[in-house]
Amino acid sequence: MDFLHHEDSAQVHRLDKHTGKLQEKVKFPIPDNVQDMVSGYYYIRTMDFSGLNKDEEFRITGFFDDTTYHLNVKFLGREKLKTKIGEFNTIVISPIVPPNSLFRGKNPVKAWLSDDRRKIPLRIKAELLIGSVEIDINNYQAGNKHIGN
Repeated sequence: MDFLHHEDSAQVHRLDKHTGKLQEKVKFPIPDNVQDMVSGYYYIRTMDFSGLNKDEEFRITGFFDDTTYHLNVKFLGREKLKTKIGEFNTIVISPIVPPNSLFRGKNPVKAWLSDDRRKIPLRIKAELLIGSVEIDINNYQAGNKHIGN
């Protein structure tokens, strides 16, 4: 997919499922400041959370495949989080997930980001119908400085 912001469009490269070769390129209209799945995370990393109140929501407009969607994200507040690489002040957010057969509970997906300019993803937790999945940071590298295992 190529975002052509100067044309307010996204060009989707459709590939053959068996060969992986390009079948066609299709353009779709997109709104201003639309994100893909990866850039949405980077967009969140640029946000200033200092003016948000606990349980306040913000919206990210995204585009995937051929559809523009609006993802509401709830700011759950701030917490101290102990990890293998140290203790951090964190921002806790949760995408608003519509009722479905995969997740359970209120705010079933949560992410803890360091409460600093870098907003390092430190933990992601998902409450599933059959249990839960938790992903924690083990190490990271900032420039030449390696931290963790």
